[in-house]
Amino acid sequence: MPETTEIEIKLPKLRPRLRKFAELILEGETQAKAYKKAGYKAKNDDFAATEANRLLNTTDIKKYVEIRQDQIAKQLQNQTEASVIRTVQELVCLAHIDPKQMYDENGNLKAINDMPEATRRAIASIEETITRSGTSTKIKLWNKNDALKTLAGHLGMLNERKDLGVGLTIEVLYHKEGEEGKTPVKVETTEK
Repeated sequence: MPETTEIEIKLPKLRPRLRKFAELILEGETQAKAYKKAGYKAKNDDFAATEANRLLNTTDIKKYVEIRQDQIAKQLQNQTEASVIRTVQELVCLAHIDPKQMYDENGNLKAINDMPEATRRAIASIEETITRSGTSTKIKLWNKNDALKTLAGHLGMLNERKDLGVGLTIEVLYHKEGEEGKTPVKVETTEK
């Protein structure tokens, strides 16, 4: 994938009150409320709305709001992408857990800090019971089958089967989700 270089666009310099007004607009305040909260005086809401509209139509405020909207949209996109990547990483840990990684070469349970991170992430709970005869440790892992199914679904590896109840079954094999959603690769119908 080619690397892209972003050009940093400088925000117009605004006086503190104008910047506050613009930021309040970006946060979703109404024009009149943003105008008042930024410290401007208004005899009534209609006057505040008219003056706020006038401010918003000035070149510097318009440019400032547009640039900040783009910055916020990119931030949200990056957060969403990071969230998707993190979720898939978690599913991979759960789906590909090797319980052997929880034990040392003598078959003794490792301390939690000595287990690989991917193994620790697959642990749902740890329960220790102390009795007179010693300590027993019960480790519960997250459901591997659920993780595999979810991961396979995300990767577009699942078949969908519909029994129509009239002696006909439709099986659809999808391939990876594209821009227009799931694309059927093969559709088979079988009569009973």
